[in-house]
Amino acid sequence: MKSLRTRLVAIAAAVALAFVPMVPALAQQGQVFDGAATFLGALKTGGNPPVLTTCGTSPAVGQGANNKAGRLVTGSGATTCTITFGVAHTTAPACVVSAEVPTQPTYTVSATAITFSVSIASTAYNYVCLGVGS
Repeated sequence: MKSLRTRLVAIAAAVALAFVPMVPALAQQGQVFDGAATFLGALKTGGNPPVLTTCGTSPAVGQGANNKAGRLVTGSGATTCTITFGVAHTTAPACVVSAEVPTQPTYTVSATAITFSVSIASTAYNYVCLGVGS
């Protein structure tokens, strides 16, 4: 039987890689997904923005980024990047980090941050995090 963390990672991966890019177009149309939810606008979460450290020169956090999801652009000269959550989670959430280029990063997640490899500096990345008690 799969662990809860494994299941959450699978869910987060599905959301980040399959569902999130479609939300704006489908939300505008008011589509219903399996009768569970109707999106009439953008899917949003709130909270304090994360802080980027060791992310090269002049990294940028996208507007609306928070503990649950966000977009960032690494700075020039970056080889690693750490996204420190605006408020620490109780336990490490299940997160997915994806680059907007073909080369995908390797990453680790803790209750306070996500640290990932940067193969191409000044690249945009997206992340989604889900967690129990977070």
